[in-house]
Amino acid sequence: MSIFFKRFYFLIGLLPFLLSAQQERVIDSLEALLKSAKSDTNYVLLLNNIGVKYQNNAKYDRSLEYARSALKLAEKLNYPRGIADVYNDMANTHYLKGDYQKAIACHQPAIKIRLQLNQQKKLARSYNNAGSCYERMGDYKKALEYHFESLKIKESLNDSIGILKSYNNIGNLNLSLKNYKKALEFYTRSYEMAKKINDEGQMAMSMDNIASVYDETGEYRKALDHELASQKISLRINDKYMIGVNYTNLAGIYDNLEQFDLSRENYLKALEVWEEYGNEDGIASTCINLGQYYYKIKKEYKTAAAYLERSLKYTQHKSIVSDTYISLSELYEAMGDYKNAQRYSVLYIAVQRELYTENLAQQTAEIQTKYETEKKEKENLELKRKNQVQQLIIKSETEKRKNQLIVSGGLIVFIILLGWLLYYRKKMKQEALLTSELAKQDKIRFRAIIDAEEKERSRIAQDLHDGLGQMLAASRMHVSALKTFVSDKEKEFAEKAIAILNDAYNEVRNISHNMMPNALMRLGLIPAIRELLGDINATKALTIDFSTNVESSLGKSMDITIYRIVQEVLNNMMKHAKADHIIMEINKTGDNLNISISDNGIGFDTNLINESKGLGWKGIYSRVSMLDGTIKLNSILKEGTIIYINLKLKKE
Repeated sequence: MSIFFKRFYFLIGLLPFLLSAQQERVIDSLEALLKSAKSDTNYVLLLNNIGVKYQNNAKYDRSLEYARSALKLAEKLNYPRGIADVYNDMANTHYLKGDYQKAIACHQPAIKIRLQLNQQKKLARSYNNAGSCYERMGDYKKALEYHFESLKIKESLNDSIGILKSYNNIGNLNLSLKNYKKALEFYTRSYEMAKKINDEGQMAMSMDNIASVYDETGEYRKALDHELASQKISLRINDKYMIGVNYTNLAGIYDNLEQFDLSRENYLKALEVWEEYGNEDGIASTCINLGQYYYKIKKEYKTAAAYLERSLKYTQHKSIVSDTYISLSELYEAMGDYKNAQRYSVLYIAVQRELYTENLAQQTAEIQTKYETEKKEKENLELKRKNQVQQLIIKSETEKRKNQLIVSGGLIVFIILLGWLLYYRKKMKQEALLTSELAKQDKIRFRAIIDAEEKERSRIAQDLHDGLGQMLAASRMHVSALKTFVSDKEKEFAEKAIAILNDAYNEVRNISHNMMPNALMRLGLIPAIRELLGDINATKALTIDFSTNVESSLGKSMDITIYRIVQEVLNNMMKHAKADHIIMEINKTGDNLNISISDNGIGFDTNLINESKGLGWKGIYSRVSMLDGTIKLNSILKEGTIIYINLKLKKE
């Protein structure tokens, strides 16, 4: 039904909790100490500590005020450790506010100083938190680089808690990249480690993440079992943040299982938790799903639009923004507001470009491969170095120069070729992307034209039937009534008038039926096709055999489009094939609809279709393309023609 924001990523140590009276007293005590404290390094730590307390209580502006004072004093005292700590905590505050650019700007100097001071444990935290910021900004390549740097440090320190958290973060990124196998691998590692050290909070988080993988791959029952197991742990340990995550993700799973009442109930519970908690990404993602619910299920478009527009006010997370744009585009298209539908479609494409760069999949795969390779080769590194030294000693200076010249020359040629290849590849991908986007916009415009055309057909057919048809019927009745009042000579003229009125009435009825068959509107696709074939067979000019396994309507819009395709193909065959027998099959397999139509006519050169100036074949191909389908045409002269059409079914 909808686009679900299923993945809540965790920045450990940055989750705010509710302000209590006891915590207020702690802050008051710390602020009282400022009056008597000396302006030294301890004063820097005290200022920063107060800022962190305000951060934990979601008073972010107050937190930043103390942090800036601490940073100013630390720089004045030339106190690098304090500077790094203040920058790190300021970054965390900006993150919680949703300002990821400012968070990155603070993390960078903190990382630089911690590298210089060799503060490995703190450095691992900085890499982890910076990675989470890049992930929120949609830069998955940098996010993965920072998380693997964090993981390597944690492994060297044997930090079990840190390792399992990194596993979750790396799993989240692979999930975003739709690399489900890798995501499941890292989530499972995290869960096994959390279980080993008996950390229930991490077990709940990992179990939720595993559920997200199964949800993305369509294994909804497995997803539900894992999500309920995660929720059970979260409720037992009263983890408010995880409870909100569980409600959100359970709602999405119930939606996929088409249990919409349970879905809406869980979304509303999730929204209540996120609003109480002050989590803007949570509010935004939940609003998307509620908007989709009122759009797809309830058909309450104004309520749906209000929820979706509200989502944009609460987040800078590009994945959520992207989901909101495409949802608004679909909603406004359904409302007939094609201007806004087009606007949000363009915004969606722009965000997608930022989220998925040309070589993103390859680059992220290389980062993960590099990590695995470094880990496996670590034990052999020293031996390789010794072998390299020995080889260098054996080689003569002359041989070295010769090799250097060969390598340098080859490297220059390689760099030139590589640069040209990369440029050419980039150019081709950009052209392909532009072509794809133009095709998508053409499809949207064509769909709008077709919908408008069908609505107009329906209106004209109704007007002909209810208006002109009724007038002709009434006229026929009046003329018939006159027969009793005229002479025998005049009765002949009256009968001719009645015959003409009968012909006109039948002609109006036939035109109305051809424009929009009643069977199609009342009963759906298959009854309408059977009625069409019945009319054709009744002429006895040719025979059409028809079989199908489709038992119900495919949706009003889909029924009309498929009927027009079949109608146009049959018209072409009757006009040009000179056939006396047609066989047609329509079968549904999963989400695919297969249509096969063959005749025993004279056949034709299929290459002539591209040169055709008529609208028949162009209309068929356009409608098939609009449904993301394919069409295959085989024709042999004097033997006949067969047409295969495959369509992707979509729920309306």
